[in-house]
Amino acid sequence: MSTSRVTMLMQSNLFVNSIRNNTTDMFKVQNQLTTGLKLSRPSDSPAEATTIMGLDSQIERQNQYLGNIDHAVRVFDAADTALGNAIDLLQNAYDLASDAIGKDDATYKANAQGIQEIIDSLVTIGNTTSMGNYIFAGESITEMPFQSVSGGVMYMGDLNNLSARVADDSVANYTVDANTTFGSLSKGVIGVTSVGSVITEATRLSDLNGGLGEGIRLGQITISDGTNVDLVDLTGCETIGDVIDTINSSTVATTIASINSSGTGLTLTSTYTGPPPPPSVDVTVVETGAGTTAQDLGIFDSVGVGGDTLTGLRLVCGAVVWRQIRRWRHCFRI
Repeated sequence: MSTSRVTMLMQSNLFVNSIRNNTTDMFKVQNQLTTGLKLSRPSDSPAEATTIMGLDSQIERQNQYLGNIDHAVRVFDAADTALGNAIDLLQNAYDLASDAIGKDDATYKANAQGIQEIIDSLVTIGNTTSMGNYIFAGESITEMPFQSVSGGVMYMGDLNNLSARVADDSVANYTVDANTTFGSLSKGVIGVTSVGSVITEATRLSDLNGGLGEGIRLGQITISDGTNVDLVDLTGCETIGDVIDTINSSTVATTIASINSSGTGLTLTSTYTGPPPPPSVDVTVVETGAGTTAQDLGIFDSVGVGGDTLTGLRLVCGAVVWRQIRRWRHCFRI
């Protein structure tokens, strides 16, 4: 192109604009090399900026999902270890209970102490934490779920499971509620102890079904042979032998307690031989207050229908003695 008609001013402007454009392009390249970014601002390329922002958002979500999965895995690992230890403890408790069958009272007490220690350990396992949170407390992760109370253990958590999003369209639970793992809210658990079809003086009262089918609830009873009357306190008894000894050592010296001939319950017999004329001998046993001890022992008889011999009800169920461990909502006893 001929430049004869282009003024010097125009040539200068063209030259300056060329330098400015080259400088701008060079600055962009230098900025890209320095930052590693193709675009420094969305206005550099709106279409590409939209794509990049979408990819950034997706990467951020994926990183969050990975973090959620890592957190869940840590909780899983803690729960797996805790439940593995719980299984071992339950096996130990089973072994101790099996070992005590047919043994003397000292063995019962020693094994009972061992089982109590196992229960304490299970409470500790129930309060397992992961990253500072209680994993068996449901959504109440900051509150200790299992707390020892008089006569049992109280569950203070809830039955909700924690969940985490692990993908755009997937949410997964990563905790297990305490009812599923420990049965903490069950209405009742029925256990069996094979102690044979008969009772002996070594038979523990806690292993008996009782005359009302609700175990033996100890308290005071009143025994009479028609002439003598006495209040007998059975509160501290632990075995059938303790009950027999307590009754026989009472001031009603003419009423003798023993295990009946079939070995299924108690018998009370009057041996009164007082001065003539002999009184009407009627052995009676009644409750004291609102207690149920006489009924539980199967020897409740307020009218003396058996005369000088009171044969109690059956305290065992066939070859197996049944015992119910009562539990209730948010609280259970072992």
